[in-house]
Amino acid sequence: MQLAAFRHPDLVAGLVLVDPADEEILAGIPWVMRAAMAAPGNVALLAYRLGLLGRVVRGAFGPFARRLTADPHLQSLILDAYASCYTNRTQVRMLRDENRLSSAAIPVIRQIRPASALPDVPVVVLSATKGLPKGIRGRWTKRQAGLTTTAAGSEHIIVAGTGHAIHQERPEQVTTAVLRVIDHVQQR
Repeated sequence: MQLAAFRHPDLVAGLVLVDPADEEILAGIPWVMRAAMAAPGNVALLAYRLGLLGRVVRGAFGPFARRLTADPHLQSLILDAYASCYTNRTQVRMLRDENRLSSAAIPVIRQIRPASALPDVPVVVLSATKGLPKGIRGRWTKRQAGLTTTAAGSEHIIVAGTGHAIHQERPEQVTTAVLRVIDHVQQR
């Protein structure tokens, strides 16, 4: 989203960034960790080819579903929803392709950011608190806070107890952030 905002600022009225990646932090992550971050897409494709992806998805997202609710029926529905997202090959390839796109964008954003700024629009950034080693998470969150210095209505919100999937763990906070940006845009 940031790359699109840099390249086409005329199309952006406001931004809500949910635990956005940071090109400098990602560039500094050891190659072993970067490889581990890329692995899920390739593992998903292999599991799909072997007819095991449904089981893999349910196993991978089981702890997440249990964190969201103690109700076994709701957990089952959540896992069914996840499994349905990966029923055809193009959906599975998206996991790998999303990582490739992110990796390709890193050097481009590293080149653009020093020479320009995000558009002068309200920016709300939601930051997770879990899911990365403490030192990396601290640097990542600090960089995320720096994205909110563009305009009135900008805000950095730390969403305690969440991982990268804030939109799934706390959808109401994402919705509230979107509505705040819309209000600021309409007031302009």
